[in-house]
Amino acid sequence: GINKGNINKTIKGKTRKTREVAITTKLSGAMEQKGGLSVFLSDDVRHIPLLIEADVKIGRFTLELNKKSNW
Repeated sequence: GINKGNINKTIKGKTRKTREVAITTKLSGAMEQKGGLSVFLSDDVRHIPLLIEADVKIGRFTLELNKKSNW
């Protein structure tokens, strides 16, 4: 992916410092990429994926981390 830099992003109502990484996929069909796919990682040494946003052929989807486990 391409590191697009630091960005403040509101996730579950809380503004967090994140690092945005842009990714290109080679999916086809309904999930074919039609725009950007960005992964927002925590801006710390763990780089936890907090949010994924993607524009695909059938629309747009957003995935948010629901719960973090200590593993």
